[in-house]
Amino acid sequence: MRIASITLRLALFFSAASLMVMLAIGFLIGNAVERHFEEQDLHELHTKLMLIRHALARVRTAQDLDQAGQRLDDALIGHHGLSITVLGPLGRVLFTSRDADFPPGLLDSRPSGDRIQTTDLAVWSKGGETYRGIAAVAFTDIPDMPPATAFLALNIGHHLEFMTAFRKSLWLAVTAGVLLIALFGWIAARRGLVPLREMVKVACSTACRTPSGACPTFPRIWPMSCARRSAT
Repeated sequence: MRIASITLRLALFFSAASLMVMLAIGFLIGNAVERHFEEQDLHELHTKLMLIRHALARVRTAQDLDQAGQRLDDALIGHHGLSITVLGPLGRVLFTSRDADFPPGLLDSRPSGDRIQTTDLAVWSKGGETYRGIAAVAFTDIPDMPPATAFLALNIGHHLEFMTAFRKSLWLAVTAGVLLIALFGWIAARRGLVPLREMVKVACSTACRTPSGACPTFPRIWPMSCARRSAT
């Protein structure tokens, strides 16, 4: 079996090293973009949650509680792509948006406190759409009244479409980069080893000479194999 040339082995080494580096960079960039979208969604959900909490904080009597749905509707008008359900004490529905459809796992979960984090976010798919949402408490100003629970969700279909296209472009760029590095590595190694090949040729030529001045037809010494290898 013919042994690969030094040039080829160096090119393969550069390709393998660059592949590992580019893969690591690709994963880091992809995860960073995904975390950016999570933070962006969290910020938007937190903003809407503050509107809900502000509206419920103005509820001071049972009559105000009956009108809480209209207040929430006025506060949240015009927020497209957002699903909201607000449950009062004993599971009473105070407000629900037209397209609100939360999974049982989120409805039965323990709501977040005053401060929400990315770890509190839940993701689910339903009806061909994907959502990212959260459950959080919202207090009224009625004494001894248990807090309400607000469920909020954003449709993240456009985020997923962007991430699919972004990852495809990213891995195409990584593949092209690895191939280019392999090509340039092979060219650099081949040009850089020119002096070594010349030295090997001279050494092989000297070692193969016999007292008669002729080189054996079937040499048994290694320099001739080196010469053949160096030619590549």
